[in-house]
Amino acid sequence: MIVAPQGEQNSAYNPLRFYLTNTKDVVKMKAILEFQLPEERVEHQLALDGGKWMSVMSNLDEKLRSWNKHGHEFKTADEALEAARLHLHELISDSNLTFDMG
Repeated sequence: MIVAPQGEQNSAYNPLRFYLTNTKDVVKMKAILEFQLPEERVEHQLALDGGKWMSVMSNLDEKLRSWNKHGHEFKTADEALEAARLHLHELISDSNLTFDMG
C-alpha cells in the first residue's frame, strides 16, 4: 500500500514523497518504451544511453566537488571552466557517448 508520510495526510503534500509501507504489498510492473524506428532513432539512443549520461554527470559532479573541497591550482575562472569542459569531454569519450545526435 502506498501512503503519504505521517502528518501529511490532510495537508497539501508532494506525491513524490510517497513511500511503500510494506514491501510485500509491492506489485511487480513492466515499463515498455516504444519507438518508431528509424524516425525516432535519436530518442531511442538517448533512452538507451540514459544510464551512461547519469554516470558521466555523477563523475563530473564528483570532480567539481573535489576541486571545491580539496582545492585546485586554477589561476583564473577561465582555466577552471576549461578544465571542467576537458574533463566532461573525456568522460563522454570514455563512455562512448557523443553530443552529435544527427
